[in-house]
Amino acid sequence: MREKKSVLGWVLTFAGEKKRDYVASAALAVLGSLCQLLPYLVMARVLTRLLSGDRDLIAYLWDCGLLALLWLTRLGLHSLSTARSHAATFAVLAGIRKRGLGKLARMPLGDIQARGTGELKNILVERVDSMEPTLAHAIPEISGNAAAALATLLWTGGWPSRPCCPCPWGWSSSR
Repeated sequence: MREKKSVLGWVLTFAGEKKRDYVASAALAVLGSLCQLLPYLVMARVLTRLLSGDRDLIAYLWDCGLLALLWLTRLGLHSLSTARSHAATFAVLAGIRKRGLGKLARMPLGDIQARGTGELKNILVERVDSMEPTLAHAIPEISGNAAAALATLLWTGGWPSRPCCPCPWGWSSSR
């Protein structure tokens, strides 16, 4: 007897066809998250220089430019990640619908009439569409947010082994 696949296993079968796109989307999300963390390092450098009395306006302007560049890079990476995951998701959803319609074509007419067009439309349209947020958003956002959390833990040395100091080159936890 054949074991019945769960809904999640069935969806992942279709998503596996676009695994390369989902991996690329997750990688772009991870890079975007890192670009979201780097401004904290730049601001820590600015604060360190300010507290040490540095009055080099050109250096501060370069740092402001770097902050703007990091922000724009993060925005671009997030947009590319979202576009890539949506393209993959819509292809996956189209495949699910095509297979659903193929199955519908093979069903006995009595079963189709017993269900009604509203129920069939609900299955082929609404229920398939309800998978879009999970496939298009959860995959890249979870990977990006997990990478940001991991990078923060690695950078701070983990809590509570060292206070969360945003300026590793200016202050030390051993003082």
